Amino acid sequence: MRVAVVVAVAAGLGLAGCGGDRSDADGVGEGAPGAPSARAAVEPLPAGAVRIPGKNFHVDAAPATACAGGGACRVLADLTSLGDYKVNKDYPFRFIPDAASRAVVDGEATFALTGTHSGRLTVPVKAGAATGQVTGTFKLSVCSADVCQVEDLALAVALPTAAAAPAAPAAAAAP
Repeated sequence: MRVAVVVAVAAGLGLAGCGGDRSDADGVGEGAPGAPSARAAVEPLPAGAVRIPGKNFHVDAAPATACAGGGACRVLADLTSLGDYKVNKDYPFRFIPDAASRAVVDGEATFALTGTHSGRLTVPVKAGAATGQVTGTFKLSVCSADVCQVEDLALAVALPTAAAAPAAPAAAAAP
């Protein structure tokens, strides 16, 4: 199964001060307002995840393995900051589905820090919608000690097509 992921940086690149207390040198504070109190456990991305490079970060994205079975599904996008940059623990990470994807996205996406330099976006997909693609904007931010970089990433993740149902057994001939 080949998974196609296309990501482009939208025109929304902005640079602004990170704000807040920078005394938390590792970038992931416990108990910071609005921040998760613990790092999330992360299942590995499935084979076929595509790496999308960005300035001071990259995103690896793929549908979760469960998508192939036709049940409830999730799109996963792992953000990793590079160099001296850290994932901005104070930023309100979001996924905004495009109009075409609103019918398949099942509720709000969530973002959880998985480390100082990483976090995971999880987009729930409705059961039985494991065909087509999920498209939208991933709003993210990474920071150095001096500046925060805010990005609007156009994200498109192709969902695997459900395997064809096995053929029904032939009816037995009447004697």
